[in-house]
Amino acid sequence: MNDDERMKIFLSTLRPSLPEHLYALKKWCLERDYPVIRSETEDLLRAVLAMKKPSKILEIGTCAGYSTSFIYEYAKAQITTLEIRPEHVKEARENFKNFGISDFIKVIEGDAEKSLDEMISSDENPKFDFVFIDAAKGQYSIYFDRAAKLLTDDGVIVCDNVLQDESLLDSRYTILQRDRTIHDRMRAFLQDITHRADFVTDVLPIADGMSVSVHKVL
Repeated sequence: MNDDERMKIFLSTLRPSLPEHLYALKKWCLERDYPVIRSETEDLLRAVLAMKKPSKILEIGTCAGYSTSFIYEYAKAQITTLEIRPEHVKEARENFKNFGISDFIKVIEGDAEKSLDEMISSDENPKFDFVFIDAAKGQYSIYFDRAAKLLTDDGVIVCDNVLQDESLLDSRYTILQRDRTIHDRMRAFLQDITHRADFVTDVLPIADGMSVSVHKVL
């Protein structure tokens, strides 16, 4: 066992237990091979939510609603979440109903880019102070740019899975050809958000890689 593995095991002993309903939902998702946020991702989200204390949250990528339910548990805020797959929308809404949190969560079904554009162009133009992006990895640049237009002046955007199981460390020529587009797009995305003048961004080697971007008032 190497030092990294020993450290992960030690840190896991410090992690608070999940509430029973979240543990059950996570188990249910894993049994169906649904993607769920990792325990280390939960640790960072829990801390950022405690610091930020957001009141209006946007989530891009719902799946069956595990991450949405997790975020609500630790933010107790209004959440708008976007999901393209009808079967996941149905499952998520059922889970929110079972948890008694449906009144606090708005699920928008359809393509996320289109949904974001509709929010931007709407008369209401809703503003969010926290955004969590965990959807199609090749579209992160699009999602981030759209989310930035819906962000409050001091808002925060957190993106999950940005290091692609550390494959971003490898040359594109060592990547399977079918994965090169996502590899190139994610590298370009990280280069962009870490050099934007309107955000302060850090990329953290936590779980599958996470970026935390804090909006600056220029």
